[in-house]
Amino acid sequence: MRRTGRAPAESRGAALLVGRLVELHLEVAGHDEAGCQAEAGVLDLAIELRIPIVPIRISGGLPVQPVLEKLEFPVAHCAQDYRVGVPIFPEELAGLAYGERGRRVLAAINGLGPPLKHEKPNTSDPGFSARVKQWQREPGASEVEATFFRVLQEVPLAGPELLRLVEGARHRVLQLGSDSMSVWLGTLAGKLYGPKGPRVEIEAED
Repeated sequence: MRRTGRAPAESRGAALLVGRLVELHLEVAGHDEAGCQAEAGVLDLAIELRIPIVPIRISGGLPVQPVLEKLEFPVAHCAQDYRVGVPIFPEELAGLAYGERGRRVLAAINGLGPPLKHEKPNTSDPGFSARVKQWQREPGASEVEATFFRVLQEVPLAGPELLRLVEGARHRVLQLGSDSMSVWLGTLAGKLYGPKGPRVEIEAED
């Protein structure tokens, strides 16, 4: 399964506790496989509640060479691959030694997709990256804020609030009322527009 959204690249795999909407991200520093350990407490909970664990491998978003800083998004805003594995049922985990349970989950995640040593970033999106950098440079937004703003600009069938946010940036001013939704939208716009970006004007209450 391939997802083309621009999700954060801080993890390579996740274990979902199906039916409880619980998601466990397994952190990996660079390409160090040893840095990825399943949370023993979560596995105990899955056994106790009889919840299967679905291994998911997220790949294609990290650089080839390890990096020291945290990456908020896939390298060069490329797409990431999401691969879903066969569920691991609690009965299987319960039958394993305590220390083997985490290794079983980790092996299931790493078994999805290419070996870690062969993994490389997917095709980048230079046009999108250029638009993000432009929004960082001109209004002074951070990388996270600029990326989210550019993503919001591309949302199809946007709702009225999002349309106002985008149009406000285009006209260099966002004029809002004093109701709670407008105040919330103004706070969001103030972050996404950046310190030197379009103005946000909220009318005073009578």
